[in-house]
Amino acid sequence: MGRRARTMTLDTLPRDYRGIESSGKSFRRELERAVEAKHEEISIFAESLIDAASRHQVALKVLARKFRESGEKMSAEAAAELQRQMAVAAGKRTKIIERLGLDDLSGKKNGLAQMFGSRD
Repeated sequence: MGRRARTMTLDTLPRDYRGIESSGKSFRRELERAVEAKHEEISIFAESLIDAASRHQVALKVLARKFRESGEKMSAEAAAELQRQMAVAAGKRTKIIERLGLDDLSGKKNGLAQMFGSRD
């Protein structure tokens, strides 16, 4: 029997991006902890916001990695577009965190604040 090809689902990234995928799962867990600590529960709506914020975080990390790996080879226009996409993903993630009522946690030392500055 030969090796079977790995089936990609919408929730998985290619093998080279496993660190980013793992970071996204950690970010999601931190958001869930923060929401539960603040609101004492996670509603279905909050869970959907957490899911969206986590996906924006992963997209941001993937774009940042792409920029680091090939930024010098890109045209100025392509680099600017990638930076724009990164800003959009970061902005959407931040707006969701505000909607979850967690914007007051940014100054405190917690796992969520540390996740914003981590690099993959």
